[in-house]
Amino acid sequence: MEAVATGVAIAAAVLGARASNEGSGSSSESVISQFVVGGAAAAFTSALLNPMDVVKTRMQLAGGRAFGSTTQMVARIWAQGGAPALWSPGLAATMVREMFNCSARVGLYVPVRNALSHVLPSSPKSAAAAGGWDGKTRQTTTLAHRALAALLTGSLGSVLSNPVDVVKVRLLVSGDAYSSTYAAYPELLRAEGLRGAFRGVGPSTLRGASVACGELATYDQVAKSMLRAASYFLFKRMRAALAPW
Repeated sequence: MEAVATGVAIAAAVLGARASNEGSGSSSESVISQFVVGGAAAAFTSALLNPMDVVKTRMQLAGGRAFGSTTQMVARIWAQGGAPALWSPGLAATMVREMFNCSARVGLYVPVRNALSHVLPSSPKSAAAAGGWDGKTRQTTTLAHRALAALLTGSLGSVLSNPVDVVKVRLLVSGDAYSSTYAAYPELLRAEGLRGAFRGVGPSTLRGASVACGELATYDQVAKSMLRAASYFLFKRMRAALAPW
């Protein structure tokens, strides 16, 4: 029921953000809309893949050999409680974790990238090189802007989601580690304080920043280059076709 309630809350947040964006009359998505939708997409995807996370985490903690192969471990967990035993451990925490992590990492990437392009403008030479097919010089985002934005949003997402990640891992290992998912957070803070809630935040942040940089900055740079190449090719073909006229 916790996972269902979490899913309904996330869906309601998405609908609210989209309605707010449409009500503003803006043709582009607001920062809030990107923030919510980015996290929701990751949350529902992670919910579908939660059984793999359960299997992976238990094999890592058990050293793998305690359960044999992956197939044997899936069979053993299934024997303990069927599909719910595979799907339900840590499901709500997984969805909440992705809402915090990917809302910041993905949802804030474009606004942060665009802000950096104004705060740290590219050189005139770089701006000219990044001009459009019409040859006009214009201020644009560079690979440095994209990489820095990804590092910042990836780090922020990892820090925000770390307390949820601690609870998620413990619930993946043992579904009865806490009385409920949402009761786990105050229990964790009372028992271990902020140090316990942010245990492992250093490695988590390094990983999150690296993944974001490799994922978002690379995709953004490649997509931009492909669009520029396609626009230039189309312009050249059109000019060649109209030359006789």
